[in-house]
Amino acid sequence: MHILLATPFFTSPWDNGRFWIHAFSKTGHTLTVWDYRLEHKPPECDADLTFVMKGTNSQFTEAINPEILPGKTACLFPDFLQFYPNLQPIFKKYDRLFTTPIPTPELDWCVWAPGRYEPLIHRDLGMDKKYDTIYVGTLNSAHKEKMIKEIEPDLVYGDGWVQDHFKHSMVGPAKYLFDYTRAINEAKIAVCVFSPEWGPCPKPFEMCRITFTLIEKVPGVPEIFDKKLLDKVGFVTVKEAKEKVNYYLENEEERLELFEKEKEAVAPYTYSNTIEQVLKEMGG
Repeated sequence: MHILLATPFFTSPWDNGRFWIHAFSKTGHTLTVWDYRLEHKPPECDADLTFVMKGTNSQFTEAINPEILPGKTACLFPDFLQFYPNLQPIFKKYDRLFTTPIPTPELDWCVWAPGRYEPLIHRDLGMDKKYDTIYVGTLNSAHKEKMIKEIEPDLVYGDGWVQDHFKHSMVGPAKYLFDYTRAINEAKIAVCVFSPEWGPCPKPFEMCRITFTLIEKVPGVPEIFDKKLLDKVGFVTVKEAKEKVNYYLENEEERLELFEKEKEAVAPYTYSNTIEQVLKEMGG
């Protein structure tokens, strides 16, 4: 099979197109990569399947027309599609739309493809733990801002955060690839907070492979982690998150045991397995 992968691989240093390329390379299929921000028209090729990473934003400053793509067409949209009703007519033109957040009932035409991790990147490096807690993520909602300001991890990395937000936390720029992995490896506990309606983005899948992680309970999370484990590592309120941080800092053995269970819970959610899901859905 010849696959055309549409992803801003060359023009976005943060883009996970690197992970998709690596995973597709292991399938044995022929792969052509198209950076749709660099070249607005797809390359001429005899692709059997075009797989698009996002491809469209709410301002339509970038908007791939699925009707001009070769072969069967699939798109993975990583954001909360309910926020963008103006985009839905475009996405309905694809043969199949996969969404990272769990689809709500009105989006029953979408296929859920939860967040994912790359085993070569997102892993425990066995580094010394210099810090107790860390948060890595973009400031993109009032909910997230409130939660992280009050939980106040030792380290906060991500776009939008400034030092003035915190009394004690150290704030730094966004982290990607190996820098991301090394930063999380330095902490005993990672805190995972979401824009609440979105459900699990890739962060918990990545973090749970790197260090022990406390996870906000939002839609989609209970489908990934069984109730017994989630009762131990999940939280809803700031108070609950702080209590669990303090408890697991004092109980290292239990924390490390739960870390192993978290790694096991997210183990199936690799980029390669997501590709298998996509190819199966597309009849490939």
